[in-house]
Amino acid sequence: MYCIKISKKSLFLFLLIFAFFEPTCISDLANMQGGAIRWLHYIVAVLRYLGIIGLISIYVLYRNKLSKFIKYIFVIEFIYLLICFINNRSGIGSPDISTALIAVTLSGCLDIFDREESNRICNVLMIVFAILIIINFISIIIFPYGMYTDTIRNFRDNYFLGFKNQHIYYFFSYIAFSSRNQFFSKRKGGFSYFNSFMYLIMFVSVLISKATTDMIALGTIAVSMFLFKKRRPFNPIWILGISMGLSFVLIASPFQNSIATVLDTYFDKDGSLLHRISIWKMALLEIMKSPFSGNGNIDIPVNWTWNVGQCHNKYLDLFFVGGIIYFACFTVMLVIVCRYAYLISKYTKFNHYVYLLYGYFIVYIVEANRTEFLSVIFFALICNTKNRLEKMNQIKSGYKLKYKWGEKRIE
Repeated sequence: MYCIKISKKSLFLFLLIFAFFEPTCISDLANMQGGAIRWLHYIVAVLRYLGIIGLISIYVLYRNKLSKFIKYIFVIEFIYLLICFINNRSGIGSPDISTALIAVTLSGCLDIFDREESNRICNVLMIVFAILIIINFISIIIFPYGMYTDTIRNFRDNYFLGFKNQHIYYFFSYIAFSSRNQFFSKRKGGFSYFNSFMYLIMFVSVLISKATTDMIALGTIAVSMFLFKKRRPFNPIWILGISMGLSFVLIASPFQNSIATVLDTYFDKDGSLLHRISIWKMALLEIMKSPFSGNGNIDIPVNWTWNVGQCHNKYLDLFFVGGIIYFACFTVMLVIVCRYAYLISKYTKFNHYVYLLYGYFIVYIVEANRTEFLSVIFFALICNTKNRLEKMNQIKSGYKLKYKWGEKRIE
């Protein structure tokens, strides 16, 4: 178990960063009830932008160079906003702007600071995620059938961190930062009671809330940790290919209704996948109208009583929003991330990033949250870890990494 030192800098960063992760229940209840909760929502929004300004100011003070991968993240976020603006003036609202700013701000923070400051930021982020997950767990225990009903879809399964299927992004983030911090600590092979406790409440949370996708993703990570404890895990790029292939089968196969019926019956989902098929069919029709530049950040035009704000498949949603251009850019980022995570696993036996990518690619088959920025921060963390390991090897022995596709001298 590793120790977290709380200093003035850490406390300052905690206050600066915590507002970035406004619980979904606050924004939902602010729109539904108004009053004091709406004022709290406004205060958090102000603190969020002050935090962004503060961290960007730190960028200027440090004046370090960003890595090419982090610059590429900046480009992708810019492309997203630009495509949305060109298409229909969408994507320029407060949630989309703040999402893009948070993604690039925190990604840059992981990249530009030296080792000590980078460690401090990762510790603070881990603590933030732990606090949010614990409070969310308490809300699930108190309200096992849902904390509130949203006014858009009339769904009851909403808790402190929002709808049950969105909790997984926070679970993944905690696992990523806690495992990274433990790996770089002096006792990286030690047992952590707190991490074990956090893993337990994650599984209990998805069991009580009956979030099937979350359970499958967490289960895959747990099984991978057991199976690959003494052997190298599969290259995540193959799992990415399988994820895209399964997505294609579910979206375009003539047997999709039969497959969905069987899966819905097995998981007792009351037509969840069949509903997604209707969304996929309508999304494909809209994609055909604008295959290159997409449709922007708009709802899927299904004639239901509520608005459908995503395609419920990440790859299809990338096509829907930004066409081939945005899909290609995002896929390149995923391939790079898979390469980095596999290299880290290959040379250090630190496999957690690979396992988490398995989980993400499972979630991508049925979910596509457009205002979710935690995955981008995770991708930046993988890049940061890879860069740091390269520097450590260079300092120790000028080590040369040998890739399957050639050799690369560490600079």
